[in-house]
Amino acid sequence: MLLEVNDNNFEKLVCENTRPTFVAFTADWCSVCDNYKRELVKLHELVKDQLDVYLLDIDRSPDMKRYHNIQGTPTSVLYNRGEEVAQLNAAWPVS
Repeated sequence: MLLEVNDNNFEKLVCENTRPTFVAFTADWCSVCDNYKRELVKLHELVKDQLDVYLLDIDRSPDMKRYHNIQGTPTSVLYNRGEEVAQLNAAWPVS
């Protein structure tokens, strides 16, 4: 199961994290996001020893959506020690 980050815990779970962190910005109304979430569970199982994987619902966390300038869903962001290192606006299958 994937954990969810939000406006209240993003700082602690992502910005203060010493491990690489992958955050998927999604929304309940996004039909592509439903499939993407299933793929993220697979990704999490493959990389859980090296990488933390989180979901962030842009409707429940509007501050993070604005701060990270998220223009569409799903958007994935890779962080290293709290710094954004890559961003992808798409959903790709793991296998």
